[in-house]
Amino acid sequence: MISTAALELLLIPLSKNELLIEADGWQGIVKVKALEIARAEIVVLRQNNEIDKAEEIKAKTAAAKAQLEKVLEKVDESNATGDPDKVSEAQQAAADATR
Repeated sequence: MISTAALELLLIPLSKNELLIEADGWQGIVKVKALEIARAEIVVLRQNNEIDKAEEIKAKTAAAKAQLEKVLEKVDESNATGDPDKVSEAQQAAADATR
């Protein structure tokens, strides 16, 4: 580790023009990094939107699956009993499921 005193001895003062050049160099580096960060944030936002859409589709799929299971239960029940009311219920459930 270098002591503060040693660093002071190594310090070379810069002229105003040299300081301006140094500042411009750092400003360029900061701009590039800021642009990289902004682009990365845009990618994350797009990915989050895609994830939200996928989760919405997943929820709709689960709801459709549950509705299909109900229709299948009604069909099985109507087939087992042969009851015209049960057949009508199964047909209605199938019609509702296609909406």
